[in-house]
Amino acid sequence: MPNITEKVLDQALERALIDNADFRHWFIGKTRFSGTISADIWSRSDHPWCKVSVSLPNPDTGHIEVVQREGETDILFVFQAVDSGKRIGLHIENKLAS
Repeated sequence: MPNITEKVLDQALERALIDNADFRHWFIGKTRFSGTISADIWSRSDHPWCKVSVSLPNPDTGHIEVVQREGETDILFVFQAVDSGKRIGLHIENKLAS
Protein backbone atom coordinates (compact mmCIF):
# COMPACT_ATOMS: atom_id res chain seq x y z
CA MET A 1 0.00 0.00 0.00
CA PRO A 2 1.43 3.42 -0.91
CA ASN A 3 2.39 5.83 1.85
CA ILE A 4 -0.43 8.38 2.02
CA THR A 5 0.74 11.71 3.40
CA GLU A 6 -1.35 14.54 4.73
CA LYS A 7 -0.44 16.64 1.67
CA VAL A 8 -1.71 13.89 -0.67
CA LEU A 9 -4.93 13.74 1.35
CA ASP A 10 -5.26 17.55 1.18
CA GLN A 11 -5.00 17.52 -2.61
CA ALA A 12 -7.45 14.61 -2.96
CA LEU A 13 -10.02 16.35 -0.76
CA GLU A 14 -9.61 19.61 -2.65
CA ARG A 15 -10.12 17.83 -6.01
CA ALA A 16 -13.22 16.05 -4.69
CA LEU A 17 -14.71 19.35 -3.48
CA ILE A 18 -14.09 20.94 -6.88
CA ASP A 19 -15.02 18.05 -9.18
CA ASN A 20 -17.83 16.26 -7.35
CA ALA A 21 -20.95 18.38 -6.71
CA ASP A 22 -22.64 15.58 -4.71
CA PHE A 23 -19.63 15.26 -2.41
CA ARG A 24 -19.35 19.07 -2.07
CA HIS A 25 -23.05 19.27 -1.13
CA TRP A 26 -22.64 16.44 1.41
CA PHE A 27 -19.46 18.00 2.87
CA ILE A 28 -20.98 21.48 3.24
CA GLY A 29 -24.05 19.79 4.73
CA LYS A 30 -21.86 18.72 7.66
CA THR A 31 -21.10 22.38 8.49
CA ARG A 32 -23.25 25.19 9.82
CA PHE A 33 -23.78 26.17 6.17
CA SER A 34 -25.94 23.11 5.57
CA GLY A 35 -28.64 23.74 3.00
CA THR A 36 -26.64 26.42 1.23
CA ILE A 37 -26.69 25.84 -2.49
CA SER A 38 -23.12 26.54 -3.46
CA ALA A 39 -20.85 27.23 -6.36
CA ASP A 40 -17.09 26.69 -6.09
CA ILE A 41 -15.18 29.98 -6.33
CA TRP A 42 -11.61 28.89 -5.62
CA SER A 43 -9.51 26.77 -3.34
CA ARG A 44 -5.94 25.93 -2.47
CA SER A 45 -4.26 23.09 -0.66
CA ASP A 46 -0.70 24.34 -0.51
CA HIS A 47 -0.91 25.21 3.19
CA PRO A 48 -1.40 29.01 2.98
CA TRP A 49 -0.23 31.05 5.94
CA CYS A 50 -2.29 33.87 7.34
CA LYS A 51 -2.27 36.35 10.18
CA VAL A 52 -5.41 36.89 12.25
CA SER A 53 -6.34 39.21 15.10
CA VAL A 54 -7.58 37.41 18.21
CA SER A 55 -9.00 38.91 21.40
CA LEU A 56 -7.42 37.17 24.40
CA PRO A 57 -7.10 37.96 28.10
CA ASN A 58 -3.69 39.22 29.16
CA PRO A 59 -2.25 36.50 31.47
CA ASP A 60 -0.96 39.13 33.93
CA THR A 61 -3.80 41.67 34.02
CA GLY A 62 -6.81 39.70 32.77
CA HIS A 63 -7.71 42.57 30.45
CA ILE A 64 -8.74 41.65 26.92
CA GLU A 65 -6.08 42.48 24.34
CA VAL A 66 -6.03 42.07 20.58
CA VAL A 67 -3.03 40.01 19.54
CA GLN A 68 -1.82 38.78 16.17
CA ARG A 69 -1.47 35.04 15.56
CA GLU A 70 -0.09 33.30 12.51
CA GLY A 71 -1.14 29.92 11.27
CA GLU A 72 -1.69 27.69 8.30
CA THR A 73 -4.59 25.72 6.97
CA ASP A 74 -4.47 22.44 5.07
CA ILE A 75 -7.19 23.43 2.61
CA LEU A 76 -8.84 26.77 2.05
CA PHE A 77 -12.09 26.31 0.11
CA VAL A 78 -14.18 29.33 -0.84
CA PHE A 79 -17.67 28.91 -2.21
CA GLN A 80 -20.52 31.25 -3.00
CA ALA A 81 -24.06 30.80 -1.77
CA VAL A 82 -26.11 31.03 -4.94
CA ASP A 83 -29.23 32.31 -3.16
CA SER A 84 -27.56 35.19 -1.23
CA GLY A 85 -24.34 35.70 -3.20
CA LYS A 86 -22.30 35.58 0.02
CA ARG A 87 -18.83 34.09 -0.19
CA ILE A 88 -17.94 31.64 2.53
CA GLY A 89 -14.46 30.32 3.30
CA LEU A 90 -13.90 26.96 4.92
CA HIS A 91 -10.52 26.38 6.49
CA ILE A 92 -10.10 22.62 6.58
CA GLU A 93 -7.57 20.93 8.86
CA ASN A 94 -7.18 17.19 8.60
CA LYS A 95 -5.10 14.66 10.47
CA LEU A 96 -4.12 11.15 9.53
CA ALA A 97 -5.23 8.45 11.92
CA SER A 98 -1.61 7.42 12.50
